[in-house]
Amino acid sequence: PPRLRLPPGALEGARRLRTAPGPALFMAREAYTLRFGSLADEYCRRIVEWCIAAGIRVFWNSSTPLICHDFCVAVGTVPLAVAVALATLCDAVISMRSGFSDLVAMCARGQPHLVFYPPTRYPYSRLSWLDWCSLRAMGIHSVIERANAFNASSELIDETSSTQAWLR
Repeated sequence: PPRLRLPPGALEGARRLRTAPGPALFMAREAYTLRFGSLADEYCRRIVEWCIAAGIRVFWNSSTPLICHDFCVAVGTVPLAVAVALATLCDAVISMRSGFSDLVAMCARGQPHLVFYPPTRYPYSRLSWLDWCSLRAMGIHSVIERANAFNASSELIDETSSTQAWLR
């Protein structure tokens, strides 16, 4: 299976961001090539709120924090290599499928990682997004992959509950 190495200095930069003790989650909502429903943002908000209440620091891969709280840290402006290194220093990662998911999974093969795919087809294939670019199929066995459109409240409720159980 593919393996990547972090560039020199990336880990040091990440360690400067991950100074606070305690559990941490890295969450990457942005997936530029995939589209999720309107409830994807609500899912992220609920997970971040739950993490904060549980004392879990969340590194949010955006330029602004999702929730204004000391435990929700926006890291979307750090260099990509530092963001990947930071994700590998966290206890778990949640991401909407993107190239970032590949980088984290291939740098930290044992990292607990929850990845979402839309339940639609890859545009140039008959395969679904999950079947076309599955990290598990690439040999990353620590990842849990789910297809979810985040269009219906039942999808939001089920996924929020499932994620909270996974994070426990």
